[in-house]
Amino acid sequence: MKSLIHGFLVVACWASALLPGWGQTNPPDVGDPVKELRASLAGLDTSPSRIPTRILLNQMLFMTNPHRYAGQGDTVVSSAGFEQQYWEFYRSALDTTHLLTLDSLRAGVRRQLQQNVVPLLMLSYAYNEFSPTAARDRLITIDSTHALVTDGPDRSRSPYSTGQFFSVVLPVPVNDAQTSFALYVGPEFWLGTDPVPNAITLDFGDGAGPRTVAMGSTIQVQVVGNGRPPRGAPSQPQSAPHANGAPPMELADGRTLVVGIDGSHLVAALTFRTIATTTTPPDMALGILASRNWPSFTPTRGVYGPGGKGTAIAWIKYADGNQTGKLRRPLVFVEGIDFGSRRGTALQPVGGLFAYGMANYAVTSTGPIPLTRFTVGLGAVPLGGFRNGSNGWNEVVDYNSGNPELEKFAALRERLQAPPTQTYPDGTAGGDFDIIYLDFSDGATLIQQNAMTLVELLQWINNPANRTTNAE
Repeated sequence: MKSLIHGFLVVACWASALLPGWGQTNPPDVGDPVKELRASLAGLDTSPSRIPTRILLNQMLFMTNPHRYAGQGDTVVSSAGFEQQYWEFYRSALDTTHLLTLDSLRAGVRRQLQQNVVPLLMLSYAYNEFSPTAARDRLITIDSTHALVTDGPDRSRSPYSTGQFFSVVLPVPVNDAQTSFALYVGPEFWLGTDPVPNAITLDFGDGAGPRTVAMGSTIQVQVVGNGRPPRGAPSQPQSAPHANGAPPMELADGRTLVVGIDGSHLVAALTFRTIATTTTPPDMALGILASRNWPSFTPTRGVYGPGGKGTAIAWIKYADGNQTGKLRRPLVFVEGIDFGSRRGTALQPVGGLFAYGMANYAVTSTGPIPLTRFTVGLGAVPLGGFRNGSNGWNEVVDYNSGNPELEKFAALRERLQAPPTQTYPDGTAGGDFDIIYLDFSDGATLIQQNAMTLVELLQWINNPANRTTNAE
């Protein structure tokens, strides 16, 4: 019945938006399903005596399923999924006065990453929602004509059930070249409405069981298994135990970390992830800011530069025989659509948790960017190396199993850059090309807008100051 009520409200709201003559006259909130849903529930008594948790799930359209995160530790979530969970929690709250906005949460995480610290994000709250039999038991009344839900006629007992939510995540993966990282367990990242505990427990899956960590602590976590056999394998020396005899706190890519609330039965789990660094870095990162927008297009979302202009980064690798530091025989590759935006605008990051810290890497002008901006410190970790989205320079030089469509790119790039004196079994010779990969900051924006960055790149290439005198 719960899902039936929810579905009815959604259908009713959409129907009223599509059919102006159906039901009442269109209110100003028509067209926004969440606002329409809230309007349908506006007649409910939301006093603390009726909804003691102050969180009503029924006033939000969930993309995630909060019932799967009931404190059993049996379901993990991605960083982007966690951000969605927080947004849904925020919109389910009857009073958001004392809650962090999503932008404030992002800013707090960004500050930690800029200090080379990874915060543990924890979301814990109790909630109310309509019980499955609320309508059948006449605890609520559904007015199908006006798309309204009201209390009663039986108000002798509550129409709501109570549930618990607990979810955790690390906002960024860790660079696989790192052997350790600082993990911060802080009260400012204890999100939700449940009281902040004095401590949490961390179970690293190493057989040592849960270990208590005081709230407000920063601990060092060892990263194992990156290019080495996993800890415990015969060929891998055992890590030295701590002075108290407990094994060190260690994580490997793909390992589950279980987080518990000290003194509570609630637990949540996350999967630790690392990001591979590229084996062959580019010689230059060239920031690209288009000189103009595509006519009549003004972006309002996504990633863009000053004045709403399109931005990109051109990753440049000179031919093996080109030691001049200038282009001699340029060959440009332009990426296709890429949904994984991983950079921010000049003023604030966008695109979810993976955008934390990226305002420092936003393109604001056309010109070279130091490669260290993409490789030094945890602030560079979310970038996944030299890429703006799911694909980038990393995939030009290394095979990425997550993007098999680029499987042949690494071998192709190697041949194209090789000197013409180098021959291959199939009779071909090296191309002696300077490789340029144009990586859009927002690979899913209007294609004409991104085309303006290609125009800007070609103008830069054709500038005599950037080419050798014998350039082709």
